Amino acid sequence: MKKSILINIIILFCFTCKAQEFNLHNMKYFNEEFFIDWEVNRQYVPIGDDKYFKKGNRRIQLLYDYNDNEVRIEESDTITPYTRWATYNLETKIQTTIGQSFFNIDYGIWRFYSKIGKLEREINQDENYKFSIRQLIEKVKKEYHINLELKEERGYVSRFNENGKYYYHLILFPKDIYDEPTQHIMIDGQTGKNLFKTDIIHKRGGSGRDPVYEFLESLKEKNKPKTTTFNGKTYTEEEWKAFEQEQWEKYQAKRNKKGFFDWLFG
Repeated sequence: MKKSILINIIILFCFTCKAQEFNLHNMKYFNEEFFIDWEVNRQYVPIGDDKYFKKGNRRIQLLYDYNDNEVRIEESDTITPYTRWATYNLETKIQTTIGQSFFNIDYGIWRFYSKIGKLEREINQDENYKFSIRQLIEKVKKEYHINLELKEERGYVSRFNENGKYYYHLILFPKDIYDEPTQHIMIDGQTGKNLFKTDIIHKRGGSGRDPVYEFLESLKEKNKPKTTTFNGKTYTEEEWKAFEQEQWEKYQAKRNKKGFFDWLFG
């Protein structure tokens, strides 16, 4: 009797897992049975116990890391550049990390839990970007008529920082990158203002140009102190102002002195 009840419970459990629609944010405990009705994605060759699944446009990767005693689930799709992922402790099966990315940009709130599910910390990946990814998407739609949320529209974006400044690097690909220029636009991560633009026609052996490097060099040139050279000596902007003032005062002194003697001797 007990054995029969146990079998029925197991069958019911498996049926429930199969019937449930997979939702990574709601999956607080790892269970591979969630993917029992998913098709194996043979686009990838699994290494070790890793597994790859697909259902419609959705894609799942199960990546096992026995050194860290965890499994990582990555969820993506063939239409958008969004990726959602979570890690689970293999001992307790409890979710230990959850986050998301847009292209290769980590964004939003990432949460980290202990192996028993206690929240330990949160990281706001957008803390240094007042101009949000959503605002960037709308800007690109308005100014360039490209939807970054659709892979087929040939846009790409990344983020980087230099000397405490934060930027987006927007890339707009033509239909043929070897015949038409690819646009590279650097955008202020705080204001959304376009700061730099360059076009590159790619060569099959590589273009030999780095648009980010060109942008940073342009900033150095722009921020370079203004100098003036006079009689073989170079003055900074402040030094030149002081020199001009000094020459003006000397000129005025000579003029006043000459004017006094002209008046005195008529």
